[in-house]
Amino acid sequence: MKAYLEIKGQFNDPDKVVILTASEMAKLDRDNYLRSLPSLDIRTDTGYKCLIDIIPDDQHLFLAKKRIRKYIEHYEAEEWEWKSYPDVYIVRRSAADRRRLKAYIEEKIEDTYIDEDEFGIFVIKSAEEFLD
Repeated sequence: MKAYLEIKGQFNDPDKVVILTASEMAKLDRDNYLRSLPSLDIRTDTGYKCLIDIIPDDQHLFLAKKRIRKYIEHYEAEEWEWKSYPDVYIVRRSAADRRRLKAYIEEKIEDTYIDEDEFGIFVIKSAEEFLD
């Protein structure tokens, strides 16, 4: 909820952004979302879309890596309904974990030959950081 409010507050006109929480996404009954659902789905009136997954530091790093693999598999399987796959942001507060996850993403993207211009997955410290 904190991430939702902070992101919504970053926009001058809150009506220009739609932020869906995981519980709201579940009500939409769409199969295009990765399961388990992302923490937030953000869409702006300019057409920008992104998914945010908040993975607390008290959860093992293995879970974050597994989530990254799932996003890559989901992208490769073309199981989404969007014109292009939204940017994905993994939120992890630990600087050491963020470094490890960034290296892991680079390795996995390189292994799969995914074009980084078509699919972006990023690791950030806080949910509102994706606006920077």
